Amino acid sequence: MASPSSAVVGLAMVAAAPGHAQAAISHMARERWVFLAFVAALLLAWLLSGAFGAGSAAAFEGEEPASFLTWHTDNFFTQCDGNCAVSVFGGPQLLTHQYNIFIHLKPPWDWHFGNADLVGGAISRRLLTLWDSLDIESEFGLAKRFGDMHTDEAWLVVNFRWTRFPWNQYLRTSIAITAGPSFAVDLPRNAHDNAAILNYFSPEITFALPQYPQYELMVQMHHRSNFVDIGKGGTPDPGWQFLTVGLRYRF
Repeated sequence: MASPSSAVVGLAMVAAAPGHAQAAISHMARERWVFLAFVAALLLAWLLSGAFGAGSAAAFEGEEPASFLTWHTDNFFTQCDGNCAVSVFGGPQLLTHQYNIFIHLKPPWDWHFGNADLVGGAISRRLLTLWDSLDIESEFGLAKRFGDMHTDEAWLVVNFRWTRFPWNQYLRTSIAITAGPSFAVDLPRNAHDNAAILNYFSPEITFALPQYPQYELMVQMHHRSNFVDIGKGGTPDPGWQFLTVGLRYRF
């Protein structure tokens, strides 16, 4: 026969179980609302940018309507015509996972930084534009880590850059995400089982003055990880991530 004390403990566990289940359900609901708010914000930015009404607005002003698809590959190896860019950037190691930053919305003052730094550069070229709003670019870059890390990196990726915002006449803004292979040498032994090739995923935001659109201030989360780690709260090795600031010149 169970003792009175064990019975009390059992009752306490049963009583506590609904509380844990309710907390888990509340956490899931909060994440769902965060995701829905993110989608709603994207839709609102699209509507405010006038992407849906770009054609009618241009027709009213006597201009050509917005084109669904514009290629920028004419004279690809001879002339840039404003479609080429070169950038330099650098910044410290960021230990806080992207999952916690973008999904759990962890504020910047709660981010954690490591003892390594990164300096890099890249060249890119705009390939095509959709709806006069979404630029698709190719990019090749090189970077070097310092401090606690001494790894060399290279990447060949595709950028997806949204450029249409309602305040562009005051401050030209773009946001971009990047996807493609990233290569590294001289890796730490415990870094992704010494994986030399990983996915490069680096969200970015840029700002430029309307009178000098060719000069952009860029803030980028330089990030390498496995695809399989995306749903696990970030990469197991946060040393692959750096918060960088730099300049980009378009020509």
